Amino acid sequence: MLVLRRTELENELNEATSRLQRVEAHIQRLENQMSTPAKDITVTTKHLPAVHLAVASGVSASFDSADIQPVIEPLYPELLGALGSAGVEIAGRSIAYYDDTVDGGIGVHAGFPVDESVTDVPGLDVVDLAEVPLAATAIHRGDMATVDVNTVAPLLDWIGANGFRTTGYSREHYLECPDDVTQWRTEVQFPIEPTPTD
Repeated sequence: MLVLRRTELENELNEATSRLQRVEAHIQRLENQMSTPAKDITVTTKHLPAVHLAVASGVSASFDSADIQPVIEPLYPELLGALGSAGVEIAGRSIAYYDDTVDGGIGVHAGFPVDESVTDVPGLDVVDLAEVPLAATAIHRGDMATVDVNTVAPLLDWIGANGFRTTGYSREHYLECPDDVTQWRTEVQFPIEPTPTD
């Protein structure tokens, strides 16, 4: 019994260590990229309502945009194909969100809002993305390959400098996605809470 519990604790410790290493590597990449001056951004704080989504998912090795992009890009044709085949209408702009996987990767989820009456789409998950009571948001303009330097890093700086901390991974709300990716407008959304004071 004690051997089993020890094995469980070792597995939990390994998973937590792996998560911490991924976060530290991401912070290091952002710090290295900050040697290039970041663009000024306008930050808005707001409530994000719950959203009913049809979702296609994949797994990325890290939260770095260079790892996420090749995972998320094929999800959209899969998502659109499944929605079209099922005759399900899209009810809003695309949203991407992220979470930790049990094997230490990053879950990458691409979704479109659908009507509340939709409960099943073959080949996709149908989920209710929880509301966020308070989020810090900023608009990223252009190719998502530059999001870490141009938007995520300065947004995280703003969050820390204004007495907040993040409570999870960011979401991306794709507002305008023309064929020319340099013209894209994407809202980056971080859930936040006030940093506790001693």
